[in-house]
Amino acid sequence: MLLPIVLLLASCVTGVSPREAAKTYYDLGNAYAQLGEQDKATAAYLRALQLDSSLFQASYNLARAYVESSQFAKATALLNSLLEKDPRNTITLETLGYAAYKQDKLDVALGYYRRVLDIAPAEKNALFNVALILEKQGKKEEALVAFKHLYEVSSDPTVLSHIGMLDIALGDLPDGIHYLEAYQKEKGDNFDVLVALGSAYQKEQQFDRAITAYNAALSLKPKAADVLFDKAQILLTAIDDGTEGLKALHAAIEAGFDDKTKAKALGSSSNLVEADKVRQLLSDSHLITIEKLPEAVPPAPDKAPAKGE
Repeated sequence: MLLPIVLLLASCVTGVSPREAAKTYYDLGNAYAQLGEQDKATAAYLRALQLDSSLFQASYNLARAYVESSQFAKATALLNSLLEKDPRNTITLETLGYAAYKQDKLDVALGYYRRVLDIAPAEKNALFNVALILEKQGKKEEALVAFKHLYEVSSDPTVLSHIGMLDIALGDLPDGIHYLEAYQKEKGDNFDVLVALGSAYQKEQQFDRAITAYNAALSLKPKAADVLFDKAQILLTAIDDGTEGLKALHAAIEAGFDDKTKAKALGSSSNLVEADKVRQLLSDSHLITIEKLPEAVPPAPDKAPAKGE
Protein backbone atom coordinates (compact mmCIF):
# COMPACT_ATOMS: atom_id res chain seq x y z
CA MET A 1 0.00 0.00 0.00
CA LEU A 2 2.79 2.40 0.96
CA LEU A 3 4.76 2.29 -2.31
CA PRO A 4 1.85 3.30 -4.60
CA ILE A 5 1.06 6.29 -2.36
CA VAL A 6 4.69 7.47 -2.43
CA LEU A 7 4.78 7.07 -6.22
CA LEU A 8 1.53 9.03 -6.52
CA LEU A 9 2.97 11.90 -4.49
CA ALA A 10 6.14 11.90 -6.57
CA SER A 11 4.09 12.16 -9.75
CA CYS A 12 1.85 14.99 -8.54
CA VAL A 13 1.64 17.86 -11.04
CA THR A 14 -0.12 21.18 -10.98
CA GLY A 15 -3.32 19.49 -12.21
CA VAL A 16 -3.80 17.87 -8.77
CA SER A 17 -5.81 20.05 -6.40
CA PRO A 18 -4.46 20.82 -2.91
CA ARG A 19 -7.42 18.97 -1.41
CA GLU A 20 -6.64 15.83 -3.42
CA ALA A 21 -2.95 16.05 -2.49
CA ALA A 22 -3.90 16.54 1.16
CA LYS A 23 -6.00 13.38 1.05
CA THR A 24 -3.06 11.47 -0.39
CA TYR A 25 -0.73 12.70 2.36
CA TYR A 26 -3.42 11.78 4.88
CA ASP A 27 -3.50 8.21 3.50
CA LEU A 28 0.28 8.11 3.62
CA GLY A 29 0.20 9.15 7.28
CA ASN A 30 -2.26 6.37 8.02
CA ALA A 31 0.01 3.84 6.32
CA TYR A 32 3.01 4.99 8.37
CA ALA A 33 0.92 4.91 11.57
CA GLN A 34 -0.06 1.30 10.88
CA LEU A 35 3.64 0.47 10.54
CA GLY A 36 4.34 2.15 13.87
CA GLU A 37 6.48 4.88 12.25
CA GLN A 38 4.94 7.76 14.18
CA ASP A 39 7.51 10.41 13.14
CA LYS A 40 6.83 9.79 9.45
CA ALA A 41 3.09 9.65 10.11
CA THR A 42 3.30 13.00 11.89
CA ALA A 43 5.16 14.60 8.99
CA ALA A 44 2.60 13.29 6.49
CA TYR A 45 -0.37 14.56 8.53
CA LEU A 46 1.27 17.97 8.95
CA ARG A 47 1.80 18.19 5.18
CA ALA A 48 -1.85 17.19 4.61
CA LEU A 49 -3.00 19.98 6.91
CA GLN A 50 -0.75 22.51 5.17
CA LEU A 51 -2.59 21.67 1.97
CA ASP A 52 -6.07 21.49 3.52
CA SER A 53 -6.46 22.83 7.06
CA SER A 54 -10.11 21.76 7.15
CA LEU A 55 -9.23 18.06 6.98
CA PHE A 56 -10.50 17.19 10.47
CA GLN A 57 -9.49 13.54 10.34
CA ALA A 58 -5.89 14.51 9.60
CA SER A 59 -5.89 16.77 12.67
CA TYR A 60 -7.33 14.02 14.80
CA ASN A 61 -4.89 11.38 13.52
CA LEU A 62 -2.02 13.83 13.99
CA ALA A 63 -3.07 14.16 17.63
CA ARG A 64 -3.11 10.36 17.94
CA ALA A 65 0.37 10.20 16.46
CA TYR A 66 1.54 12.78 19.00
CA VAL A 67 0.08 10.65 21.80
CA GLU A 68 1.72 7.47 20.54
CA SER A 69 5.09 9.24 20.34
CA SER A 70 4.60 10.68 23.87
CA GLN A 71 4.35 14.28 22.65
CA PHE A 72 1.52 14.85 25.07
CA ALA A 73 1.61 18.65 25.21
CA LYS A 74 1.23 18.90 21.43
CA ALA A 75 -1.49 16.23 21.43
CA THR A 76 -3.50 17.91 24.18
CA ALA A 77 -3.24 21.35 22.60
CA LEU A 78 -4.41 20.05 19.23
CA LEU A 79 -7.24 17.99 20.72
CA ASN A 80 -8.44 20.94 22.80
CA SER A 81 -8.53 23.10 19.66
CA LEU A 82 -10.67 20.44 17.99
CA LEU A 83 -12.90 20.26 21.05
CA GLU A 84 -13.51 24.02 20.93
CA LYS A 85 -14.98 23.58 17.46
CA ASP A 86 -17.05 20.53 18.46
CA PRO A 87 -17.48 20.28 22.27
CA ARG A 88 -19.62 17.14 22.08
CA ASN A 89 -17.28 15.15 19.88
CA THR A 90 -16.90 11.90 21.83
CA ILE A 91 -13.93 10.73 19.75
CA THR A 92 -11.94 13.83 20.70
CA LEU A 93 -12.95 13.50 24.35
CA GLU A 94 -11.93 9.83 24.42
CA THR A 95 -8.56 10.64 22.90
CA LEU A 96 -7.98 13.33 25.52
CA GLY A 97 -8.80 10.66 28.10
CA TYR A 98 -6.36 8.26 26.45
CA ALA A 99 -3.61 10.89 26.44
CA ALA A 100 -4.18 11.55 30.15
CA TYR A 101 -4.20 7.81 30.88
CA LYS A 102 -0.88 7.36 29.07
CA GLN A 103 0.57 10.01 31.40
CA ASP A 104 -0.88 8.18 34.44
CA LYS A 105 -3.21 11.13 35.13
CA LEU A 106 -6.01 8.78 36.06
CA ASP A 107 -8.43 11.30 37.58
CA VAL A 108 -8.10 13.54 34.52
CA ALA A 109 -8.67 10.58 32.19
CA LEU A 110 -11.67 9.50 34.23
CA GLY A 111 -13.17 12.96 33.86
CA TYR A 112 -12.92 12.86 30.07
CA TYR A 113 -14.43 9.37 29.82
CA ARG A 114 -17.31 10.41 32.08
CA ARG A 115 -17.94 13.41 29.84
CA VAL A 116 -18.25 10.94 26.97
CA LEU A 117 -20.83 8.96 28.95
CA ASP A 118 -22.78 12.13 29.68
CA ILE A 119 -23.20 12.47 25.92
CA ALA A 120 -23.43 8.76 25.00
CA PRO A 121 -24.31 6.68 28.10
CA ALA A 122 -23.90 3.32 26.33
CA GLU A 123 -20.54 4.07 24.68
CA LYS A 124 -18.75 0.78 25.33
CA ASN A 125 -15.15 1.96 25.06
CA ALA A 126 -15.74 4.76 27.58
CA LEU A 127 -17.59 2.38 29.93
CA PHE A 128 -14.68 -0.05 29.78
CA ASN A 129 -12.08 2.64 30.42
CA VAL A 130 -14.00 4.07 33.39
CA ALA A 131 -14.18 0.59 34.94
CA LEU A 132 -10.51 -0.10 34.14
CA ILE A 133 -9.32 3.15 35.73
CA LEU A 134 -11.40 2.54 38.86
CA GLU A 135 -9.87 -0.93 39.09
CA LYS A 136 -6.36 0.47 38.66
CA GLN A 137 -7.04 3.06 41.37
CA GLY A 138 -7.95 0.27 43.77
CA LYS A 139 -11.62 1.28 43.95
CA LYS A 140 -12.73 -2.34 43.72
CA GLU A 141 -16.40 -1.93 44.65
CA GLU A 142 -16.93 0.92 42.16
CA ALA A 143 -15.00 -0.95 39.48
CA LEU A 144 -17.11 -4.07 40.01
CA VAL A 145 -20.34 -2.09 39.59
CA ALA A 146 -18.92 -0.44 36.44
CA PHE A 147 -17.82 -3.73 34.87
CA LYS A 148 -21.18 -5.38 35.62
CA HIS A 149 -22.97 -2.44 33.99
CA LEU A 150 -20.66 -2.74 30.97
CA TYR A 151 -21.47 -6.45 30.68
CA GLU A 152 -25.19 -5.67 30.74
CA VAL A 153 -24.64 -3.24 27.87
CA SER A 154 -22.16 -5.22 25.80
CA SER A 155 -22.32 -8.94 26.73
CA ASP A 156 -18.56 -8.91 26.06
CA PRO A 157 -17.13 -12.15 27.56
CA THR A 158 -13.76 -10.44 28.14
CA VAL A 159 -15.43 -8.38 30.88
CA LEU A 160 -16.24 -11.57 32.81
CA SER A 161 -12.61 -11.98 33.85
CA HIS A 162 -12.55 -8.51 35.42
CA ILE A 163 -15.80 -9.19 37.28
CA GLY A 164 -14.54 -12.55 38.54
CA MET A 165 -11.17 -11.20 39.67
CA LEU A 166 -12.81 -8.32 41.52
CA ASP A 167 -15.34 -10.61 43.20
CA ILE A 168 -12.49 -12.80 44.45
CA ALA A 169 -10.49 -9.77 45.62
CA LEU A 170 -13.56 -8.62 47.56
CA GLY A 171 -13.96 -12.05 49.18
CA ASP A 172 -16.96 -13.31 47.19
CA LEU A 173 -15.37 -16.58 46.09
CA PRO A 174 -18.49 -18.36 44.75
CA ASP A 175 -19.42 -15.43 42.50
CA GLY A 176 -15.81 -14.99 41.43
CA ILE A 177 -15.56 -18.65 40.47
CA HIS A 178 -18.87 -18.41 38.59
CA TYR A 179 -17.71 -15.48 36.45
CA LEU A 180 -14.22 -16.87 35.81
CA GLU A 181 -15.65 -20.22 34.75
CA ALA A 182 -18.03 -18.38 32.42
CA TYR A 183 -15.08 -16.46 30.97
CA GLN A 184 -13.10 -19.66 30.48
CA LYS A 185 -16.04 -21.31 28.73
CA GLU A 186 -16.34 -18.39 26.30
CA LYS A 187 -12.67 -17.46 25.76
CA GLY A 188 -10.68 -20.59 26.58
CA ASP A 189 -7.65 -20.98 28.83
CA ASN A 190 -5.99 -17.85 30.16
CA PHE A 191 -3.05 -18.11 32.56
CA ASP A 192 -4.14 -15.39 35.00
CA VAL A 193 -7.72 -16.66 35.05
CA LEU A 194 -6.59 -20.25 35.67
CA VAL A 195 -4.35 -19.17 38.55
CA ALA A 196 -7.15 -17.11 40.08
CA LEU A 197 -9.53 -20.06 39.72
CA GLY A 198 -6.99 -22.41 41.29
CA SER A 199 -6.51 -20.08 44.25
CA ALA A 200 -10.26 -19.66 44.73
CA TYR A 201 -10.85 -23.43 44.54
CA GLN A 202 -8.04 -23.93 47.05
CA LYS A 203 -9.59 -21.48 49.52
CA GLU A 204 -12.96 -23.20 49.04
CA GLN A 205 -11.22 -26.55 49.74
CA GLN A 206 -12.12 -27.86 46.30
CA PHE A 207 -8.66 -29.35 46.04
CA ASP A 208 -9.07 -31.61 42.99
CA ARG A 209 -10.44 -28.68 40.97
CA ALA A 210 -7.61 -26.48 42.21
CA ILE A 211 -5.01 -29.02 41.02
CA THR A 212 -6.76 -29.22 37.63
CA ALA A 213 -6.68 -25.42 37.28
CA TYR A 214 -3.03 -25.19 38.36
CA ASN A 215 -2.03 -27.96 35.92
CA ALA A 216 -3.80 -26.12 33.11
CA ALA A 217 -1.96 -22.91 34.07
CA LEU A 218 1.36 -24.80 34.15
CA SER A 219 0.70 -26.15 30.66
CA LEU A 220 0.87 -22.50 29.55
CA LYS A 221 3.78 -21.47 31.80
CA PRO A 222 5.59 -24.60 33.06
CA LYS A 223 8.05 -22.66 35.23
CA ALA A 224 5.53 -20.49 37.10
CA ALA A 225 7.16 -20.82 40.53
CA ASP A 226 4.24 -19.62 42.67
CA VAL A 227 1.80 -21.92 40.89
CA LEU A 228 4.13 -24.90 41.33
CA PHE A 229 4.41 -24.10 45.05
CA ASP A 230 0.65 -23.78 45.53
CA LYS A 231 0.19 -27.10 43.75
CA ALA A 232 2.82 -28.65 46.03
CA GLN A 233 1.12 -27.22 49.11
CA ILE A 234 -2.18 -28.91 48.21
CA LEU A 235 -0.51 -32.23 47.44
CA LEU A 236 1.52 -32.18 50.66
CA THR A 237 -1.14 -30.96 53.09
CA ALA A 238 -4.58 -31.79 51.65
CA ILE A 239 -4.30 -34.67 49.18
CA ASP A 240 -1.46 -36.49 50.97
CA ASP A 241 0.51 -37.25 47.82
CA GLY A 242 4.07 -36.94 49.06
CA THR A 243 5.75 -38.13 45.86
CA GLU A 244 4.04 -35.67 43.54
CA GLY A 245 4.11 -32.96 46.21
CA LEU A 246 7.89 -33.17 46.63
CA LYS A 247 8.29 -33.20 42.85
CA ALA A 248 6.23 -30.00 42.53
CA LEU A 249 8.10 -28.38 45.43
CA HIS A 250 11.47 -29.20 43.82
CA ALA A 251 10.22 -27.70 40.55
CA ALA A 252 8.98 -24.56 42.33
CA ILE A 253 12.35 -23.99 43.98
CA GLU A 254 14.24 -24.65 40.75
CA ALA A 255 11.95 -22.10 39.05
CA GLY A 256 12.96 -19.46 41.60
CA PHE A 257 10.31 -19.63 44.32
CA ASP A 258 11.46 -17.33 47.15
CA ASP A 259 8.46 -16.50 49.36
CA LYS A 260 9.79 -17.28 52.85
CA THR A 261 6.46 -16.55 54.53
CA LYS A 262 4.63 -19.17 52.46
CA ALA A 263 7.53 -21.59 52.86
CA LYS A 264 7.46 -21.20 56.65
CA ALA A 265 3.70 -21.81 56.70
CA LEU A 266 4.17 -25.00 54.70
CA GLY A 267 7.04 -26.20 56.84
CA SER A 268 5.10 -25.68 60.06
CA SER A 269 1.87 -27.29 58.81
CA SER A 270 0.55 -29.87 61.25
CA ASN A 271 -0.78 -32.18 58.51
CA LEU A 272 2.32 -32.15 56.29
CA VAL A 273 3.22 -35.45 54.62
CA GLU A 274 6.90 -36.30 54.11
CA ALA A 275 7.48 -33.59 56.70
CA ASP A 276 11.19 -34.24 57.30
CA LYS A 277 12.00 -34.28 53.58
CA VAL A 278 9.94 -31.14 52.94
CA ARG A 279 11.52 -29.20 55.77
CA GLN A 280 15.01 -30.30 54.80
CA LEU A 281 14.41 -29.23 51.20
CA LEU A 282 13.11 -25.84 52.32
CA SER A 283 16.05 -25.46 54.69
CA ASP A 284 18.60 -26.43 52.02
CA SER A 285 17.05 -23.77 49.79
CA HIS A 286 17.38 -21.15 52.58
CA LEU A 287 13.62 -20.67 52.71
CA ILE A 288 13.25 -21.77 56.32
CA THR A 289 15.56 -22.34 59.26
CA ILE A 290 15.25 -25.59 61.11
CA GLU A 291 15.58 -25.02 64.83
CA LYS A 292 18.36 -27.17 66.20
CA LEU A 293 17.88 -28.85 69.56
CA PRO A 294 20.40 -27.70 72.17
CA GLU A 295 23.30 -30.08 72.52
CA ALA A 296 22.94 -32.46 75.42
CA VAL A 297 25.07 -31.58 78.44
CA PRO A 298 27.19 -34.58 79.48
CA PRO A 299 26.47 -35.84 82.98
CA ALA A 300 28.86 -34.76 85.72
CA PRO A 301 31.36 -37.47 86.66
CA ASP A 302 30.67 -39.40 89.80
CA LYS A 303 32.25 -37.82 92.82
CA ALA A 304 35.43 -39.62 93.83
CA PRO A 305 35.05 -41.44 97.15
CA ALA A 306 36.80 -39.77 100.08
CA LYS A 307 39.76 -41.49 101.71
CA GLY A 308 38.79 -43.95 104.27
CA GLU A 309 35.38 -44.62 102.74
